Amino acid sequence: MLYCELMILKLQNRLPPPEILRRDYFDRILADKEATTDIPAAWFAPELVQAYPEALVILNRRRDLGAWKVSFRASVLPMMQSWKYWLGSWFNAELFWGVWLTDMGHDKFLFRGDFERNAEQAYMDHYEGLERMLQEEGREYLDWAVEDGW
Repeated sequence: MLYCELMILKLQNRLPPPEILRRDYFDRILADKEATTDIPAAWFAPELVQAYPEALVILNRRRDLGAWKVSFRASVLPMMQSWKYWLGSWFNAELFWGVWLTDMGHDKFLFRGDFERNAEQAYMDHYEGLERMLQEEGREYLDWAVEDGW
């Protein structure tokens, strides 16, 4: 539920300052975790970077945007476009909030309502923005892709 509240605040441009985000949201969500990845953390990556200035950051991206798009189409879009998930969400609270958050985070926030038209630009903007933020703060980070190997 805290991620849902954060998404509403983000969509309304009303997110609190980093120290309040950390104390009232991220510390409660992440609790004793040492790392976070993927969704929903990616929707709040700039805020997480600001809230945890001591954190080590790994930008884990696909270099081949076409391959990323194919992967996203096969994994996330089916859920976002499924009437079964939508219908099921009316009878299961956890599923309801998962479907709502995915719709808001991906469709409304990242892809501005059109995955096919806006996904690649959203992907590039996401990583370029994080990279710029880290560089401006003088923070070291690892720019890594699975193709780079271990």
